[in-house]
Amino acid sequence: MPDDWDSSLKLLVKERPQDYTAWFIPGAKYKRTVSPHLPGRKLDADSLYEVILDGESVLCHIEFQSYRDPNMAKRMWEYNTRATQYYNRPVVSVLLYLKKGRNIAESPYVWKLRNGKEIHRFQFTVIKLWEEKAETLQRLGLVGLLPLLPCLLYTSPSPRDRQKS
Repeated sequence: MPDDWDSSLKLLVKERPQDYTAWFIPGAKYKRTVSPHLPGRKLDADSLYEVILDGESVLCHIEFQSYRDPNMAKRMWEYNTRATQYYNRPVVSVLLYLKKGRNIAESPYVWKLRNGKEIHRFQFTVIKLWEEKAETLQRLGLVGLLPLLPCLLYTSPSPRDRQKS
């Protein structure tokens, strides 16, 4: 179940989808919002946008994560494959972690047989908000990212923690 962080960020992205897609997929131009409801079993992605990248129609799939989910990489793969099949176009998936935690999903997601034979390999982007620098986001000049700046301060290590490292 999404918490306040997830819900708030979904609203922010919805207001300025071009800014977020430009951050996640450099060079992409937002075209339109598409339904994040993916047919089959109940499966709703957080955000799904059609963008144009190098003249090609691509989907930008965004998931916000603020709590530990040991199956997150597999869920990303499932969202991606369902969106790819349903919309019949490539999907770039981005996982944005809002809070620092253990067991962060990492890319690629690999599914293997017991004998080691690889069956699936899925690449997705992982952004850990606490590792982003405010100056970097400011330099991008994307107004829609500015509401994240207080989050960066909140999720960054405290000055005392920085002295320890």
